[in-house]
Amino acid sequence: MRQILKPLTRRFAAIAPSQQASLSDQIILVDQQDNPMGHASKKECKLSSAERVAHLLTFIEDNPLTPHRAFSVFLFNSRNQLLLQRRAFSKITFPGYWANTCCSHPLFTKEEADMDDDMGVRRAAAKRLNAELGIRGVLPEEVHVAQKVIYKARYDKIWGEYERTDFCTMFAI
Repeated sequence: MRQILKPLTRRFAAIAPSQQASLSDQIILVDQQDNPMGHASKKECKLSSAERVAHLLTFIEDNPLTPHRAFSVFLFNSRNQLLLQRRAFSKITFPGYWANTCCSHPLFTKEEADMDDDMGVRRAAAKRLNAELGIRGVLPEEVHVAQKVIYKARYDKIWGEYERTDFCTMFAI
């Protein structure tokens, strides 16, 4: 069964230019209770702990396992069917794996760091649905934060995830 989850292409797929460019995006570092602790680049956040020590910013060097804020969208249709997507083979982590509808990180901006009623995460999720899947016109109010979890996953010796993730649900009419 585990073999089914592995990507069909080589373990290290070529990284798309858009993926490389997004590695410099600043995302929000948080503690396990989701209190903001600063920001770092996606690259710094996704390097596994052994690689991360040499790359992290000064304010988190004492704790190289600081989680970052993320979201995971689950879009259901009127028959309660879940839209899954296969991650692009050009993704840095988990290329070719089947996953949720879409996922990403709120950026370290005023709009996406807004914690009032989870509005920053909801804005980021609506924006990502358009960018990744072409689903236009989603209002942040239509995205519902259903659950918050701490998520850890190591992809390989270099890349991994350590996120405080909002599981967001959306229902199509």
